[in-house]
Amino acid sequence: MDGNFLKGVAAILWPIVTATAIFLFRLEIRSLISRLRRVGKGVAEFSESRIGVQAITIPLEEALKNVAPGEKQEPYIVKGVEEVRIELNRVQPEDAHARESLLLLRLTQRKTERDWAIFWLNIFASQRSALEAMAAETSATDLTKFYDAHVEAYEAYVKTQASPVPVGTFEVWVRFLVVNNAAIVTGRNGTITELGRGFLEFAAQQNLPRFQGW
Repeated sequence: MDGNFLKGVAAILWPIVTATAIFLFRLEIRSLISRLRRVGKGVAEFSESRIGVQAITIPLEEALKNVAPGEKQEPYIVKGVEEVRIELNRVQPEDAHARESLLLLRLTQRKTERDWAIFWLNIFASQRSALEAMAAETSATDLTKFYDAHVEAYEAYVKTQASPVPVGTFEVWVRFLVVNNAAIVTGRNGTITELGRGFLEFAAQQNLPRFQGW
């Protein structure tokens, strides 16, 4: 067969074959292009996190409008978001999993600190003292004396009230520590949890004022 004829057929067919391949594998090709990191001589690098990287470089105001349309963000919220964004970009900006883990870590830390602040505003002095005593022990602590101190202080207070409310039982008093996962209580013996220890450390680090009564 004439070689020129074969060359002519090849010249006609290769664009058709290429176009067909592009059409058949268009989704895969689009995915690779979106993940393209670097192209060099004989080398092409792809990243699974390009979309995440692009998203984190969107102007902050635009990004906040996209995730919370119609909401006006206070300046201190915007500042906090910007601080987290800067930190995320410092931690291997090409690694989506590292950024996600760091973001979850910071969210959990902030939520825990908020919960502890609310816990501190509602805890009785006697309950705080009970937690501190449990933290100093390696075994279960008898909480009776802390409850008795609570009763004594409360009854002294209600004497000045026109319509005093009766003091709660031991079960009511200790329930606050249990439902907030600060202590595990069996009968009248209690053991502090890791969350309870963390709460005491947080209160000490923040130098929270001791204003609670009873």
